[in-house]
Amino acid sequence: MAVPSVVSEILAPSVASFLMKYSPWIPLLLGELFVTSSLFFVMFLPETLHLRSPDKSIAEDPIQGVSTVDGIAEAIQPDFLSTSQPKINLKRLTSWLARFVEVISSVALLLLISTFLAKALMRQAIDLFLQYFSVRFGWSLSHTGFLLSLRAGVDVLVLLAVLPYISSALLRIFKLNGAYNDLALAKMSSLCLIFGAVIIGGSPSKYGAIAGLVVYTFGTGFWSLVLSMATALVPASQIASLYATISVVDQLGAFVAGPTIAGIFGLGLNKGGAWIGLPYYAVATMITISSSGLWYIKFQDKDDVTTAPNSPVTEPRRSEETSDIDE
Repeated sequence: MAVPSVVSEILAPSVASFLMKYSPWIPLLLGELFVTSSLFFVMFLPETLHLRSPDKSIAEDPIQGVSTVDGIAEAIQPDFLSTSQPKINLKRLTSWLARFVEVISSVALLLLISTFLAKALMRQAIDLFLQYFSVRFGWSLSHTGFLLSLRAGVDVLVLLAVLPYISSALLRIFKLNGAYNDLALAKMSSLCLIFGAVIIGGSPSKYGAIAGLVVYTFGTGFWSLVLSMATALVPASQIASLYATISVVDQLGAFVAGPTIAGIFGLGLNKGGAWIGLPYYAVATMITISSSGLWYIKFQDKDDVTTAPNSPVTEPRRSEETSDIDE
């Protein structure tokens, strides 16, 4: 399912940039046409609910609000939020909140979840690049659009070749596997995001800014790695709550990111010169703050763990590893 999305990210910016040479209305109208026509094909999607075997047992956790079919958890609306009930079930609400607090009770999990505050800023930095590059270096939008295809191509290279190669190298040379491997890759990716943003904002030449975009793209696997580590630290019954918490944190970041980046970019435009790159310094600063907790997390073998009282060690879900915080 991700293949069409990746292909469109590579081809669409280049095609749109080429068509903009004739008229900006052509790619705009074609985009609207494709989006509208895609809704037509939704009508032909078959219903798959009847394909479930009737003898499959469905168990529901009344506190978590999750139904399980053959081990597959599906998030549903908790009962205390149901509009059909005239009164709020305080017992269920309290139990649900207790589960929520249990998910975020680990300091290690809090450090991992907090990184998603900067995810929206990362997206904003990519969306802003067209305007930033066009204003600072005098390129037209039709020419700058080709750089987004370059970014998408590098993104595919990173996910299909670079990260797997580095992961295997860490396993072969340093004997790192599992959470150790993800943590090392996440640290490397965060550094790529930080230095890439600084290079984009501070480079006086267009070629330096393009190089910064490539370095920045090398870090786009960061949040997938963080999500993998966070998922491994919670039991299966709490995965839905974990994802809901991460979604809330991500949306909070998105709520702040848009106006913040727009305001900082406007301030940079008013000052002119090198100040135009100010939004990317802000992005680098926020990513530095949100990812700094990774450097205080370490994973230990379960048999070797010795913890002090109140130590934030969480039982993993599928591995023989636990998480602790460096003193």
